[in-house]
Amino acid sequence: MVALVSTVAYLGLEARAVEVQCQIAPGMPTFALVGLPDKAVGEAASGSARR
Repeated sequence: MVALVSTVAYLGLEARAVEVQCQIAPGMPTFALVGLPDKAVGEAASGSARR
């Protein structure tokens, strides 16, 4: 099952479209971020691992 969420991210006075896709499937839990710069992916992944 895939869920799609469309929203915006504000950068100062500019708004950028953001699309989030989530999939729930049986098996080992995993977390993958796609479409972010390398440093942002590393920071987001390490932040989610601490939760």
